[in-house]
Amino acid sequence: MTAITEIKLGKVKQAIEDARNLFEYHKEKEEYCDKCHQPNKRDSWYSFKSEVIHSGNELYNRMSDIIHEANVGEDYGYNWVKGALDDMGDMIDNDENDIDVLADLDFSEAVDSAVNPYTTALADWLASSAYNAGYLDEAVKEGATENILMVAQYKAIEEIYYAVRDALMDYLNTKDEK
Repeated sequence: MTAITEIKLGKVKQAIEDARNLFEYHKEKEEYCDKCHQPNKRDSWYSFKSEVIHSGNELYNRMSDIIHEANVGEDYGYNWVKGALDDMGDMIDNDENDIDVLADLDFSEAVDSAVNPYTTALADWLASSAYNAGYLDEAVKEGATENILMVAQYKAIEEIYYAVRDALMDYLNTKDEK
């Protein structure tokens, strides 16, 4: 019989894993809408685990702030923060202890793959928050003439990825100071 050995994670990878564990996945479900008197189908989504919401968890506070400050639409915020953490987890070695390695991460491929290629889905994202129009304006001001909605969504996702990275770096630096 083979013994299972526990892998000791470095502090950077451990912080990412701790943040990832704040979330829970909900499968697609159908709810009844009292206002419209018909079933309302909701796609799968992420949320924070109920036990961390009022726990005073510092990582929860930081990730929650990112979602609320992004104003991209709540489901998108949760999914993209969780996606950023997942992608960072894949990019960082298990034994990593150097916080500065986070600063060197290149998210361009991860963000690019997170952008939805379908116009209807992009239009749904644009309509999910009035703030998303700002990303559209930014894309146009920077000269985007094709796939403008995709460029706008890329900017929104990229902003969240870097906010998550910065929050993790700040969390780890603050933790080191204690």
